[in-house]
Amino acid sequence: MKIKIKVLYESWQSLIAISILDLPVGFSFDIKEILKSKEGVVHNVEHIRSTLVKKYGTENTRTVEKDGKKTEVPTGSFSFDSENKQKFDNELGVVFNKDATLDITPIKVKDLGSELKIKPSVLLALDWLIVK
Repeated sequence: MKIKIKVLYESWQSLIAISILDLPVGFSFDIKEILKSKEGVVHNVEHIRSTLVKKYGTENTRTVEKDGKKTEVPTGSFSFDSENKQKFDNELGVVFNKDATLDITPIKVKDLGSELKIKPSVLLALDWLIVK
């Protein structure tokens, strides 16, 4: 199965969340393989995204007063003007639009068993993997 890097990146936390559930052994194995084989891809994308944020964004600061002195300290968040936001989106889009190949067959909800509880947000993020 091929999916866009963006889909893999955006569903990564849901894959981790589902990996702790008691699932059928075949599906558990598939999830383990995805996490093991694509972890590097996700970390590389996060590194690229972080680099682009620093390249095109402006780090937000807040004023802190200590001993009567005001100092600007970074908040850890960034903001973008519209031109730089477009550049950021374009460059990250090049990475996000690449394909990732996964050796997995989507699983049907009924095959997960009726006792399993999965949050709707996880199902939404994994709609490419868990089908009706």
